[in-house]
Amino acid sequence: MSDETWSVGWGWICGAVLSLSFGAIWALNYCQFEWFARGWFDRPIRVLLVTAHPDDECMFFVPTVRALLSRKTASLRLVCLSTGNYDGLGSVRCRELIAACKLIGISSDRVHQPIDPPGAGSGSNSGSGGGDDRSGFIELPDGPREVWTADAVISILQPILTAHDITHIITFDSGGVSGHPNHIALHTAIQSLLSRHQTKQLTAYALATERNPIRKYTGPVDALITLIGCIATRWWWGGSNRSNGSDADGLNDQCVFATAWSDLLSVLHHRAMICHWSQYVWYRFLFVTFSRYTYLNTLNRIRPPQPQSTPALTQS
Repeated sequence: MSDETWSVGWGWICGAVLSLSFGAIWALNYCQFEWFARGWFDRPIRVLLVTAHPDDECMFFVPTVRALLSRKTASLRLVCLSTGNYDGLGSVRCRELIAACKLIGISSDRVHQPIDPPGAGSGSNSGSGGGDDRSGFIELPDGPREVWTADAVISILQPILTAHDITHIITFDSGGVSGHPNHIALHTAIQSLLSRHQTKQLTAYALATERNPIRKYTGPVDALITLIGCIATRWWWGGSNRSNGSDADGLNDQCVFATAWSDLLSVLHHRAMICHWSQYVWYRFLFVTFSRYTYLNTLNRIRPPQPQSTPALTQS
């Protein structure tokens, strides 16, 4: 067989895989509310997306944000716990956050972020957010060596949760997607929050960290793998909602949100990331182009840590 025949054959194979992959994104987006988010929108929900840095919402959470904003019974707020002032650009990044959120559909009055970082000057950032917490909060320091305690995170979140009667929280999982300690600290804090306030009115989900680099950085192909897995699971369970581990409250333990075709065609993710111009370097361009988080989000329900049982002492 000639080299030309091999080239043509591989071209057809790659074209077929890509076609099936983008078809899978459409299928996941079409089925997401019936298959995965069943029970989410049966009643009004108020969702708080908790991020660590400006640009997290664009790099990781756009499929979730857009899916939530497409439902009339869902309202969404975002809280970013730092200004991203690691390189001294905190005030710039706060303005970039507002612009990016506006582009993906979150109005500025629903974005909660810290007050001006020290030395940033007055008026650069209002610490936006609706209600009584409009004055903002003191930022948590940005950096991989900075320690964010659960108490510090909860002290920022609690007033927002109370003021806006939040029913759902979405944040990072224990892997932090990129392994960033600030991301991981948010998951630890949410777990602690749930254990302190065990109530059916507050539900939390975490964005799943994909540890397989091939799946993580071939987003459309990963969508195809995800769809095949979902179909196989639903077939095994006979189409039951138990396929995703539905809890007593009717909410699935796992939820998948996929990017809409209209957002892909309009290059929404790149346009939103360009709003974070101070951070738009070549490797972030590649990440937004190829990573699975541009095309779909897998959310897993966060459970409070189970108390460890103490083994009973035997008497001799």
